[in-house]
Amino acid sequence: PYGEPRDSYPSSLRRGQQSQRNSLARASRAASGVEPPNLSALRTLLHHPELAQKVENAGSFAAEDDTYAQLLVALLEALQKNPRLRALQLIARWHGTEQGRLLRALAEKEWLIAPGNLEQQFFDTITRLVTRQRERRLEHLLQKARLTDLSTDEKDQLRRLLSRDAKTASTSTSGL
Repeated sequence: PYGEPRDSYPSSLRRGQQSQRNSLARASRAASGVEPPNLSALRTLLHHPELAQKVENAGSFAAEDDTYAQLLVALLEALQKNPRLRALQLIARWHGTEQGRLLRALAEKEWLIAPGNLEQQFFDTITRLVTRQRERRLEHLLQKARLTDLSTDEKDQLRRLLSRDAKTASTSTSGL
């Protein structure tokens, strides 16, 4: 009932991208129920592409293992390069792919978000993605530091990430 027969997938998907296909199939099903935040952000961008111009450093939150975040970054970058693109043109860029099918399903889904909350919800999702990516990088560097010496660049990254966390903590506690 969900998705297409296995043979209809391109050979590149059949060969090595099983997990991506599975996550995109789940996304297509989710597009008909309660949406995860990433999918909601994708759908918001399809309907309101002008929001892409307000997002800085889109590539900073493309988690390697998160297909939705990767697609969100690709959409953001495409819209930032060409702000006149609309939903049909964006969907056409991924025509014939799982991403294209997902975007089409999201674009066709009934809009249930109140217009006043739309932009705030979109930016809340972007903020969560940036935070999650920063936390993953911090965790990776800390784990690596326990096992081996970090390079100079990695040490600098770790210092920046830790100082950003310390600033956030002091800001939130001083506001009490």
